[in-house]
Amino acid sequence: MTSISSPVAMRILRHLGRYKFLSISQLVQLRASDEKSVRTRLGDLLTAKMIDRQEFRLGPSAGRLPNIHWLTSKGAEFLEEMEGAAVSGTRSREVTAPHSWHRMLMVDTIMAADRWAETSGQSPLAFSTYMQRQGRTSPTSLKLGDKNAEADGIFRLTDTAGHQRVYVVEVYCSNYSEGRSTFSVTQLEHYISSGGEAFDDQLGLPKGGKAARVLVVCDTPQLRDRLLRTLPKREGMPPLDRMTWQRLHFKAADELGDFGEGWHRIGGAKVGLPV
Repeated sequence: MTSISSPVAMRILRHLGRYKFLSISQLVQLRASDEKSVRTRLGDLLTAKMIDRQEFRLGPSAGRLPNIHWLTSKGAEFLEEMEGAAVSGTRSREVTAPHSWHRMLMVDTIMAADRWAETSGQSPLAFSTYMQRQGRTSPTSLKLGDKNAEADGIFRLTDTAGHQRVYVVEVYCSNYSEGRSTFSVTQLEHYISSGGEAFDDQLGLPKGGKAARVLVVCDTPQLRDRLLRTLPKREGMPPLDRMTWQRLHFKAADELGDFGEGWHRIGGAKVGLPV
């Protein structure tokens, strides 16, 4: 058995095939192996050109960001041959520090949702993200009236009662923008103003099915609370008694460990996700 097809190396490749971009700490969280073994196998995979990585220097506010790894075309082809299943592509690989911070939190969110789906007895999570964008084609594009949106992620699963559930995911980060969101929250306005049926239709939900929800994940509790407080006050937003507000659920990164519970809502008590 060669080092690139060892059990640890194959776990790393499978995880990269699913999550696209991973740091060493994320691979350890995914139980690829202990940190030392992960580092060793990553070195072997880099030498074999099965993976590539982006290294970051000191950042202005977050210190040194961790290296991020992804599959090369060679690595994706090798994984497809070994697993017998297609591996989808990834968006631009090397990014700025703020975008890397956002990307890492998106991956953390998928990992947390995967654990929740498994432990709650629901179907395995199916997801698409902006990181799978190919050219002008994105698997998360939505047409909402006269507005176009590209969600950070769309999660799909079947709950324990057999209902199809769809979650649109938006990740917001403030670490490089003095506590404010690095990226515009205008897209959330589109989700709110588009109305229920139009939103669900775009997501392919059946008539009379369970309404889609929007999960907003922020890198800090402070940004989460800022959005909860200011979003209803933005120009053109409907009154808080409109049911569309009930679709929005908010969490901070440090709350992802309990993915199914404790989601904050605007003007309401915290709620759990249906299982």
